[in-house]
Amino acid sequence: MEFNEAKKLINDVGFKYCSLWKDGECLESWNNQYMLIEDKLIQIEKLLKVQPPGTYILKCRNSSRSKINSFEVENGTTIGRTTLSEIKTMEVNPRLLENQKILELSIENANLSKEVEYLTIEIEELENKLAEYQAQQVLSEEEAKPTLMENAQNFLTTLMEYGTPLLNQHWELKKQQMEIDRMKYGMKSAPKQNAPDPEKVKIRIIGEFVEGFQNSEEIYNALHDISAKSDSVDKFLQLLKEYNTDLYEQLSIQL
Repeated sequence: MEFNEAKKLINDVGFKYCSLWKDGECLESWNNQYMLIEDKLIQIEKLLKVQPPGTYILKCRNSSRSKINSFEVENGTTIGRTTLSEIKTMEVNPRLLENQKILELSIENANLSKEVEYLTIEIEELENKLAEYQAQQVLSEEEAKPTLMENAQNFLTTLMEYGTPLLNQHWELKKQQMEIDRMKYGMKSAPKQNAPDPEKVKIRIIGEFVEGFQNSEEIYNALHDISAKSDSVDKFLQLLKEYNTDLYEQLSIQL
């Protein structure tokens, strides 16, 4: 029976206590002696409106120790917010209700359509999340790769670590060789001892000029490289001019 029929029967019999059950589970507990049966039936009716379609059990009795009477209540199949029991009371074309099977299939089709729509939305959300995750993975991989500047810095660091001692050694050997040449030249020409050697002065000026760029790593390394390739002041000036004319002009003024 429908709930309204059960409600009328309960009131006619005069039951004082009532509860709602489904598959052995109590959905609405018994009212106590301080709660009227009418108020409890209102609570049960509200609860049934949010429950899925199916058969529910109304258990009733006159006292807490009296025999329990059970009534099966059919909670109507819903179409949106309208139940089959409500449809039967509406003024509709009788032909629509001639075939109960067609109506049930229509209801099932409507429910399946809603479910398909929900699943479609859920799939789109999952695809968007997957796309975002893949984009983050690509971005993380790109960030993990060393940049061109980092590679250059690593190369320069390695070069300075291993190349600077060799350049210093080469420069020291050059100075010694120039000093030996100067001594040989001095023995031949016998210049005055107090007169400074112009070539040595130029070498000193060049050394101070190179060391003056310690804070500019790129220029400093380039000047050391030019020194390593030079066997004379003129060769150094030639290579310096090819590398940077402004630096060449600055050094030429000092020389």
